[in-house]
Amino acid sequence: MTPISRRLALAQLALAALLAACSPQTDQQPAALPEPFRGVNLTGSPKYGKDFHLPDADGKERSLADFKGKAVLLYFGFVQCPDICPTSLLRAAEVKKMLGKDGERLQVIFVPVDPERDTPEVLRAYMNAFDPSFIALRGSSEQLAKVADRTDILLWDLTDERLGVIEAAPECFLTRSTEGMTARLYEWAGDRLLELGTDGHLHQWERALPRFRAVLERCGLLERTVLLNAPWALRTAAGEPTVSSWGLTAQEANCMIAEYVEEVCKELPVPVLRVPDELVVADTRHRWGAAPFHYAPGLYEWVADAVEARRGAQ
Repeated sequence: MTPISRRLALAQLALAALLAACSPQTDQQPAALPEPFRGVNLTGSPKYGKDFHLPDADGKERSLADFKGKAVLLYFGFVQCPDICPTSLLRAAEVKKMLGKDGERLQVIFVPVDPERDTPEVLRAYMNAFDPSFIALRGSSEQLAKVADRTDILLWDLTDERLGVIEAAPECFLTRSTEGMTARLYEWAGDRLLELGTDGHLHQWERALPRFRAVLERCGLLERTVLLNAPWALRTAAGEPTVSSWGLTAQEANCMIAEYVEEVCKELPVPVLRVPDELVVADTRHRWGAAPFHYAPGLYEWVADAVEARRGAQ
């Protein structure tokens, strides 16, 4: 499960765009013209980038003003998060390296949602494992709730569950991802894989949902959570059938994911953002390659507009 705030999603998209702009060009391959801007221009907006006041691992109170002139990537997670948190932080460290000297203008801030277990000593060691410049801000539950209060929309995408989980130890499950496999995060784990759609995986999913709801309620985010229901595309923009992904066809994946959406609706009172069928089209020229869940631009534009409309209605 990977809930992210709209601001974090926008920051990640901005970093991806910055990387593309900084890609090396050769004399034989002239730089391509930039794509039309399709995001939300945050310049000068008082609704985004609001200040915060939280102590760092050394007890010094930090605020957004301390990082003036830098691009700040604010990430909520916890040290014992088995997969998504370390994968995201590894990716942020790689982005910083790829930016070269401009990487000094990127400040990654990690805010743990489990301050009772994520002690200052643990946080210092955790940040140093990724990049010494990364900072952890550790506040009380009340302080975290105030920071979370500045999150407009928490968009939840079940596509991240497509590769199942690995049971590393009894009652210890790691979400399996291509990023995790690339980073070799599972080499120490066991080899018991619970695949998406199996009875074992669905059972663990049902058990985890009440705990996930409790986390959202504790952070004051339950009422701002929106479940994205974007089916895998059956066809490409050219009208051809989509390729399978890790042995799953779009038809198979959609049948499986429908069960998980149904369980979410039973346990969590969250709205479901259902993408219109006519927009569910795969893009074979997607920057991350061909896949049933790599869509044509129209779908992403629709999601961005829908999220913005929901945020404005709050």
